[in-house]
Amino acid sequence: MRTKIIAIATCTIFLIVSCYKDQGNYEYLPIEEIAINGINENYSGYSLEETISIVPNIDTKIDEKNLEYLWMVYPKQNSTVAEIDTIGDKKDLNYSLNIPQGDYILTFQVKNKTNNYIVSKSTNLQSTTRFARGFYVLKETNIGETDLDLHINDMNKAEDLIIRTEGHSMPGKPTNLGINFGYSFIDNKVQKMVGGKVIVPMTTLEARTLRINDMQQIYGYQDMFFEDKNTNEVPYFFNRIGYTTYMVTSQGIYSTVSMPEFGLYTSGKFGIATQPAGISPYIVKCQQASSLFYFDSSGKRFLATDRNGAIHEFSDDGKIATPNQIPHSCLFMGSFHHSSIGSRITAIFQSNTDINQRLLYSINYKNSNFSNPIEKVITLREDLASSKASRYATNGKDVRILYSVSSKNEIYAYNIDTEQEIKLTPDSFPLDEEVTYIAHKYWNGANDATNRFNYLVLATFKDGRYRLFLYNMLGGQPTGAPAMVLEGKGKVKDVQYALPTFDYSKDEINYM
Repeated sequence: MRTKIIAIATCTIFLIVSCYKDQGNYEYLPIEEIAINGINENYSGYSLEETISIVPNIDTKIDEKNLEYLWMVYPKQNSTVAEIDTIGDKKDLNYSLNIPQGDYILTFQVKNKTNNYIVSKSTNLQSTTRFARGFYVLKETNIGETDLDLHINDMNKAEDLIIRTEGHSMPGKPTNLGINFGYSFIDNKVQKMVGGKVIVPMTTLEARTLRINDMQQIYGYQDMFFEDKNTNEVPYFFNRIGYTTYMVTSQGIYSTVSMPEFGLYTSGKFGIATQPAGISPYIVKCQQASSLFYFDSSGKRFLATDRNGAIHEFSDDGKIATPNQIPHSCLFMGSFHHSSIGSRITAIFQSNTDINQRLLYSINYKNSNFSNPIEKVITLREDLASSKASRYATNGKDVRILYSVSSKNEIYAYNIDTEQEIKLTPDSFPLDEEVTYIAHKYWNGANDATNRFNYLVLATFKDGRYRLFLYNMLGGQPTGAPAMVLEGKGKVKDVQYALPTFDYSKDEINYM
């Protein structure tokens, strides 16, 4: 009986289906194509100052009245900004840039209202501020305190940034200028951990963490740490290597781990020092090993950190010289970086038995196995300018050169591999002005070709003012007239180049 009922029901369904007449319209019309042209690959502007204007070309046969337009802007992946914003519904865009500093995607969408067919085109948008790119100059003021200047180029500058934002300069003489393009901190306005770019001026008395996009203070010296600081603790160094941010003072090495570009946020504050004493101001970054290399003045030895900030000694394996129990006084330390050979470090020591004798330690630090890194020790001949120089610097990437400044403000270059020295004669460089700073600065970012540079930087001082000479280099030597001459009040102590976009996964080797 059950089988008969199922059979009757099945036949009834077939009869119903066979009687249904399809009333659908299947006469398909061709979709009119829409092509968008006239939009560049990249746009950038100063937030709250500039307007982004784009006039796209729409190639289509569709009547204009049947087209609908939409402009949208949203952050790139891993951005700290959370909003997606509609910024226009007309074909032509005139957008007053009012989004926070960062990298965004700008998308233009065209819709055929008759059939909802949509075509879109996206481009890169970089929102920046006046403070985001340029050379920051840490200087000593005419009253012996500390301030900052920003040189966007040789025609545009902002002077005395700390006085402008806080009403007074920083107490103490300047010691160093730190920078971090991916720093995590607590934003008190929104009461949460965020990421951003910071610059850290340091003096003999204190340090401050300043947000680059607006020069507002994030942390004062006491606020940088979970515990109160000794008033005699002198800050030496602040920077990020890999995913670790370091603060080095006369009392120890502090570190914190964060990668805000990948969503890993922390307070940015430092805990207990990993080495309580013996730190000297002679510290270099080693990008390939993701570590710090420095001289321990109390133990008379070289030490280095690992990727997590822990401190390690080097083995004493009977090479040319020991990295431990070094019986000399350190005067300088600089580094040379190359992707295939690692970090080559140069340290200058003054003999403790002969004040007229200086020694050059050549150090090959490739990785974090902490074997003896010393490859040779050179006793600098007394007829060399480098044996009695007042200032030193190293070439960071072109050739292993030790630059030195003589008592007559002359510039010399000592080739560490050939052990030969030559006198440099930079074009238009004054010999009647005191040289207060010398460094090799470069930026070779793959995605920032128009702003790349490779400069020998020399700062002079005379009559209460500084001049900063930036020379292009060929083979480690300055060539031609200065690319820029930057001027201001005060005496230069340190220089850092800020830029709006920096990728720690690939740009560290391209920046000094």
